[in-house]
Amino acid sequence: MRSPLILPPVSPGLEVFVVQAGLHLGAAQEWTFVRRDGSQFPGQLALTAIRDAAGATVGFLGFIQDVSERRLAQTRLEERTTELARANALLHTEVLARQAVKAGLEAMFKALPDLIFRINTEGKVLDYKAERTSALYLPPSEFLGRRMQDLLPAIAGRQFEEAIRQTVQSG
Repeated sequence: MRSPLILPPVSPGLEVFVVQAGLHLGAAQEWTFVRRDGSQFPGQLALTAIRDAAGATVGFLGFIQDVSERRLAQTRLEERTTELARANALLHTEVLARQAVKAGLEAMFKALPDLIFRINTEGKVLDYKAERTSALYLPPSEFLGRRMQDLLPAIAGRQFEEAIRQTVQSG
């Protein structure tokens, strides 16, 4: 376990930096600095003691870097991260709701004893349910993925296509 560092009492002002640099605590730290025009800015001060051959401090070397843009970028990043987390939570909720609806529809679809075809807005057969495959006009490999209006006799196909168009238009 490291023992705590005991620092001598330090007055506010430049002495804070001098003591820190003199104790080899040269890590860069952020401070609020004042420009000549009186405006303030956040800056990172890196200060180190300059020593002679005997190890005595003969001066200090310091660099101040304005970190305003870095802080602004960090704030924007945190805000965007929060936005994305909220959007992700909403999306997750929506996905769960859609999965529940889908599961309900699939359960209903499987519970019906009739011959049922599930088609998209173009009339393409996506799925089917038949208690007896003998009730099917064609084997599934010949109708799945094809348009129903192309499978039916011409008159029935046109009527089917018109019914789909009307259903899509009415919402």
